[in-house]
Amino acid sequence: LFFFILQYTFYKHLFRNRQCPEKCLLRRMCGDESTVTSVGFTPDSCYLATGSSGGELRVWDARYGHSVPLAMKAEAHDLGVSSLHFSPVVGKEEISALGKQYLLASGGQDTELHLWVVEIESQILGGDNTPIIALHHSLCGHSAPIMSVRFNANGLILASASGDKTVRLWDTIKLTPLAVLEGHKRYVTSCAFSDDGALVAAGSGDRVVHVWRVDGATSSVNQIPGKSVGKKKLMVRFPSQRFRENVKLVEWNCEDVCGWLVEQGLAEYSHNFRSHAIDGRELLTVTDEILEEKLGVDALGHRNRILRLVRKSSQDSLTKKEAPNAPPSEYLCPITQELISDPVLCADGFTYERVAMEAWLASGKRTSPMTNEKLTHLTLTPNRTLRTLIQRYKEENM
Repeated sequence: LFFFILQYTFYKHLFRNRQCPEKCLLRRMCGDESTVTSVGFTPDSCYLATGSSGGELRVWDARYGHSVPLAMKAEAHDLGVSSLHFSPVVGKEEISALGKQYLLASGGQDTELHLWVVEIESQILGGDNTPIIALHHSLCGHSAPIMSVRFNANGLILASASGDKTVRLWDTIKLTPLAVLEGHKRYVTSCAFSDDGALVAAGSGDRVVHVWRVDGATSSVNQIPGKSVGKKKLMVRFPSQRFRENVKLVEWNCEDVCGWLVEQGLAEYSHNFRSHAIDGRELLTVTDEILEEKLGVDALGHRNRILRLVRKSSQDSLTKKEAPNAPPSEYLCPITQELISDPVLCADGFTYERVAMEAWLASGKRTSPMTNEKLTHLTLTPNRTLRTLIQRYKEENM
């Protein structure tokens, strides 16, 4: 009976640990004097890197647990580290007699993007197994703080998202820029690659997620940065709708049309449109029968969605012909979308129609109609300069 109870207790404890592994705290790592802003494991999970708002990079033993960091790089970024990521390939399998190396990317509030080599000396040759953090290269191009960095699955391409509203792609072998992905209206806070490297996603403060399809990305996962790799220059294949918003439908090429289909969730038809060479000019001539019989768009809702694009483009063209001197967008109130008669400047930096903005505030709202952020004050300042320009526009065109 004693052995039965002992065996029951043992298996009960084992089963409980397997069911609730998240409740098992392994270790605490203390040493940062400022906020820890980012963490990342090496691809073999042997080490852990942390970045702080004070600008330091630290490397910790992830397996055996030490209360102090194994290595630290002070002032890695002047204004703080905002994101870091290890290459998922470098250091995963290759172990040389001289030791092991990892490639670490870090972005900071100082608008700098750094590549670091984290090297661990081999104990066989008398090394003390202490990591060394050395700057490999700095990639320049962003004009605002870098908020996210991510390698693709084979480590050959690095993506960086920034407050300058762009995502930039970098060749980690040649250490050169590959592409700039634009379209967000506000700062870009995060980015990620799909597993096959064909897609890049980014999230932004404008509350929109953009997904870009990129061509020329190497699919091999066995190549190691530092070795010669031949590949085409990365190109954006399906740009965001924001790239085409100022381009007439008649000027779209076939890839623009297919890109629009993908964005609208109609990607299954893009092959038929491409095989029939349907560009913007041809799209303006399609009918409901052509969509169903020739292009294979069976669903009525999908056909209507495509035809609405055609009708909207035709209406926009007609409106422009009837009103060639349409007022500039800055003369229109963001709330009413009408020509402003009494412009006032709000705390968010945008100009509104006084009546519309007063009604906005009277409804109890204390956020910006444009950015949705809380207003620092509720004072409405007359914008006399814009009033003069609008008055002059009215005299000349009305």
